[in-house]
Amino acid sequence: MDPYRVTSLETGRYGMLGESGVWQEIIRAYYQDEMKVAWDSAQAMSAGNAGQALDWFRMIEGEGIAREQGTIREIGPNLRLESIDREVPDHETVGKVIDAACETVAKRLGWTFEVGVLATILPAEVDAPWHEARYGYAMDKYPYDKICLPQVATTHDEELTAVASHEFAHIITINYTGNRAPQWVEEGISTTMENRPLLAPTHWCAPDKIDASFTVDRRDPSTMTRVDDAYKQARLLVNYLYEQKGDEGLAAFLHGFTNNGLWTEIKINVFGEPSVHEALHEVYGLTEVELFERAKSTATSTAY
Repeated sequence: MDPYRVTSLETGRYGMLGESGVWQEIIRAYYQDEMKVAWDSAQAMSAGNAGQALDWFRMIEGEGIAREQGTIREIGPNLRLESIDREVPDHETVGKVIDAACETVAKRLGWTFEVGVLATILPAEVDAPWHEARYGYAMDKYPYDKICLPQVATTHDEELTAVASHEFAHIITINYTGNRAPQWVEEGISTTMENRPLLAPTHWCAPDKIDASFTVDRRDPSTMTRVDDAYKQARLLVNYLYEQKGDEGLAAFLHGFTNNGLWTEIKINVFGEPSVHEALHEVYGLTEVELFERAKSTATSTAY
């Protein structure tokens, strides 16, 4: 977990001066889960010049309202639930469902809850087309990690189990891999942990193309087929790995991103060799290209 991780808005023309600098401080507060500070400051700044901070504003808005109006309760080992009582009146049942889902995923991947996790139920008002992550997301924060779940999922135990499993698996992947995993690994692990059905995509991406499909604007309905295909393909890719060595293999694969010797770390950090190459070879004896070819050959026979 990196308390100083700042992403897209830090490259403003005037650096730490002016609007860009203020937004950097807002994002730093966000990653430390100081939501009152982040939300109060974001409201004062609005969405930034030409709306360039709109995505950040919407995410901070949802989490800020949850912190402002909600209550945080312990629901499991190093696991807490944040929810607004009037929107989640049966918070005890919701907490039990989330705890059980996280416990199941933890057992599958060998997670021992050494890092604290806060599960936040987002306010119903932010479950809207303008919120790019309205269906749930995970955040690598400090001093604990965080999963944010849609309020509508709390009304259906099966849906809540699926989304909590999915997002909690992201937390494990982030921590095991040191944030080195490509998006197809993250989503493939998460869709596997939620037991999403195996379905064949209409289009199969090459290794150097698939991650871009996860980052398109999900508020645009015309791009959702591309996103949906990427999730289906990621599920098939990780399912192929699962069929080789089961959950233990998947856990070893994730650890393989960081359990490297000095020379491997030099290749990764100095020469830019993707960590996924080392992890795949270490556990499965495969290259990324070989995995994609083999998983593609099972798409029509395995998917249904």
